Amino acid sequence: MVSLFGYRSDSSFLHKCDARIKLISLFVLGTFVFILPRNAALACIALFFALSPAIRFPMKEIFLSLKPLVYYALILYSSSIVSALFAHAPFPLPFIPSERDIVILCRLALAFLIANAVYRTTSPLELREAVESIERGVVRIFRKKTEYRRLLFSESLSLLIVLIPEVFDVWQAVFRAWKARRGKKGIRMIITLFPVFISVCMKRTYIMSLALKARRPENT
Repeated sequence: MVSLFGYRSDSSFLHKCDARIKLISLFVLGTFVFILPRNAALACIALFFALSPAIRFPMKEIFLSLKPLVYYALILYSSSIVSALFAHAPFPLPFIPSERDIVILCRLALAFLIANAVYRTTSPLELREAVESIERGVVRIFRKKTEYRRLLFSESLSLLIVLIPEVFDVWQAVFRAWKARRGKKGIRMIITLFPVFISVCMKRTYIMSLALKARRPENT
């Protein structure tokens, strides 16, 4: 099973690219994506698929990484139908996807692919060090002391960034355990697994916070 936003060791040019550049590009492109028109977003998605061999991103994994968007699309489509029916829209207008929903899904798909590509080619350690390096650079620009105790912002942000793949990894592990016990998908699965999922996520977060605390010098 493919873990979303999971790191894969390889030697592609994107793997070798500086983590700081990829992290800044993630925020810049992530913002830019949500102002793209539909055709431009579709063109970028097509370009991503065309460049997938260069970053060693198999087509199967690309489609699997977009799987959560299918559920979101169903929710969006269902809510659109309900809204149109309440507005007494004539048949078959309630069942025709709106242009707005299509644009939203195209933008989300592109943003999801970009984020997954960055996480797939950058290890958690590289992400954390990139955030700390960026903050040190900003501190130097303003000519302030660059002691470790000043890196509170980068610690919090790097913890948040690193936790994203951890959350998906925990869910995959819990789901595999459920399938190993011949559990079936459905409401019962969600009710049973959700408390376990939250518990494991909290434990991993606690362990990660202890690791960050242990990395600080004793004099800070």
